[in-house]
Amino acid sequence: LRTAEGSEALVRLDDGTQISLQENSLIVLAFGEADRRVEFLSGSLTAEGGAGSGLTIASAGTEVRLDGAAADLRKEGADLSLAALSGSVKVATKDGAERSVGPAEEARIGASGASVVRSAAS
Repeated sequence: LRTAEGSEALVRLDDGTQISLQENSLIVLAFGEADRRVEFLSGSLTAEGGAGSGLTIASAGTEVRLDGAAADLRKEGADLSLAALSGSVKVATKDGAERSVGPAEEARIGASGASVVRSAAS
């Protein structure tokens, strides 16, 4: 699913999951019976995983799990940033490190690794 300049898209699933794509974004949806996977290739999105949805957003070797949580994600080149909006967002990086990102926290994942910081807005 791709959005162009000045356009947005909203995907709503029967389990309560919502994915909102902002302009100039690209994702690939891969849904099975037991899991829901989104390959996040570029742009920015807001996603809210329904409880028990098994929603995973993958990008350049990093996996973000939203099970009853919501987050804003932005991909710029090889860098991924996310801000947890509600619940606890689980992040697993390609080097095997796992972190939880809670509300008012942000994670930045790049070639040099991952960091979790408190948001200045909190």
